[in-house]
Amino acid sequence: MTVSKPQNREEFKQHILTKLGAPVLQINVADEQLDIAIDDAFQFFNERNHFNGVERMYLTTQIDQTWANHWKTYHVDFVDQPSEFTTVKPGMVKCVQLVEPGSGYPQNYEIYKANTNVGDDVALADENMDAMAADPGEEVVVLEGSGGSGKGLTLKIGPGRTVALGILDVSVYETGSGYKKGDLVTISGGDNNAVIQITEVADEAPSWGTHPVRRQNNWIKLPDDVVGVTKILKSTGTFGLGGGIIPPGSLYPVLLGGLTGDSCNQAGFGLITYYAMMQYLALIEFMFVPPRMYNFNQRTHRLFIDGDLGSVGTYICMEVMVKPSPDVFPDLWNDMWLKQFATALVKAQWGRNLTKYNQVQLPGGIVINGDRILQDAQQELETIRTRFALDWADPPLDEVG
Repeated sequence: MTVSKPQNREEFKQHILTKLGAPVLQINVADEQLDIAIDDAFQFFNERNHFNGVERMYLTTQIDQTWANHWKTYHVDFVDQPSEFTTVKPGMVKCVQLVEPGSGYPQNYEIYKANTNVGDDVALADENMDAMAADPGEEVVVLEGSGGSGKGLTLKIGPGRTVALGILDVSVYETGSGYKKGDLVTISGGDNNAVIQITEVADEAPSWGTHPVRRQNNWIKLPDDVVGVTKILKSTGTFGLGGGIIPPGSLYPVLLGGLTGDSCNQAGFGLITYYAMMQYLALIEFMFVPPRMYNFNQRTHRLFIDGDLGSVGTYICMEVMVKPSPDVFPDLWNDMWLKQFATALVKAQWGRNLTKYNQVQLPGGIVINGDRILQDAQQELETIRTRFALDWADPPLDEVG
């Protein structure tokens, strides 16, 4: 066993305990707590892109017919909880305008409720009926209109009346459907029916309900050790431009000559001209063969690729960041930053354990001071995390993760 240069988990534990004072001091930390601190240290080491904690490599997979067929299928997940969606009903009424007030509409009555069928008489009701008042204490009547090209329209009638007890205030309560702008609708319930004109209709309105969700199977499950995906390489085809590779030896003189006229008559090509031409070709390639769009989630290990996979038999090549395994590469246990960080985590756990017995005096006059240990450990952790991005981490990549 080499405590100074650990090569496995047990040696790493002994290294941490020795750094904290064992065997001279008793380190009051359980073995399970040691394992948790070590695993947390490795997670930070791998996922925050320590330059020794991740490796750039390439994963490839070949497209077969079964996979291509599955890629184009859909899986249906039924939503079992209420969700908001849009219901399309052409001709739903949004606004109306009073044309004829009518007459004989009662003023001091109880609340009316519209019937469900158009054309039925309006029934009187004493209780448990819908009403919407603009101000507290005002009675608002809900009546159904008939006529026009649609059905289902109900209206809110305000309490105000003309001398002949005609309606003065009307607005939409239920939109109905199938109406057209300009339709005339009569309002029953009086001696002479009032008339309104529909001034605005809509084709959709929000509604509540459940709805099945269709989900495409356009994802690949990557190995658990993949931390992030940085690029999906373009497949190589028979034609260089379409396959993502532009052969400058063959295309450069032809295109350059066609663009500049007498360029091919020159004795040679300068670097400035060559660089400008290559930028132009790269722009053409980006327009016709753009980079593959994708989305990767480290926790689900799923890589979603937008668009088609490609033809059967071709390969998908992914540039990924992978965390190396310390069981395969034992020298990872001897990483200097990892040893410092794991030791600070264990020290913090030791301090938290001792805070239960803070300021307890032991035989010989020794006083337990868990708060001081915890405070020192937290300061060390803050310093280590602050210096990590400056001294140890790879520059962040926008597409990782």
